[in-house]
Amino acid sequence: MSNRQLVLTRLAPEAMILILVYPVAAIALHLLPTGFNPVTHELSDYANGPYGWLMTAGFLGLGLGSLLLVWIVAKGYDAGLLSPATLVLLGVWGAARFLAAFFHDDLPGAVNTAHGRIHNVLGALAFFSVSVAMILASRSFRREPRWSSLSRLSLVLGVLALIATLLFVGGVESSSPTHPVLGLSERVFYVCAIVWLLLVGSRIARTRT
Repeated sequence: MSNRQLVLTRLAPEAMILILVYPVAAIALHLLPTGFNPVTHELSDYANGPYGWLMTAGFLGLGLGSLLLVWIVAKGYDAGLLSPATLVLLGVWGAARFLAAFFHDDLPGAVNTAHGRIHNVLGALAFFSVSVAMILASRSFRREPRWSSLSRLSLVLGVLALIATLLFVGGVESSSPTHPVLGLSERVFYVCAIVWLLLVGSRIARTRT
């Protein structure tokens, strides 16, 4: 392993810490008196509440951590592990989550705004791109002995994330702005995506010279 690859590999824990900012922020927001119902409200709604800075920080951490992880996979010890298409999809996911920090969504029942529509587009891009990326990555993992143990789990997480995404989009498009599928399906999606990212990060972090 070259010095450059070694440095990139050692950045994996930092990427994981950044990614973890999102679930930590989300858990904190569920414990704080925000006035939002976790069953019917999107996580993005919390950015408009009294502790909105936590959700903004979560988006920034998740986006930056994901982009750093993609860079590590693309240029580090495991360069060539994932296909260019998979890396692009993961890059879209990371960039869309980072930008979501600057474009808040519109609360249920509120007037639609330009920044709310941008947020929705970014969300759709992020959800679909990382779900497909996880499914594609399962094939790449299967071909590499050091990653083969993650192949089946990557496929399962990807399929679950895609199903949750379809349910979430269906909830958003429903006539009710507080459709019960919104909050639950979105949270299932984020669990799948973040677990996958952390698994990849931890596998890279365990790499030795």
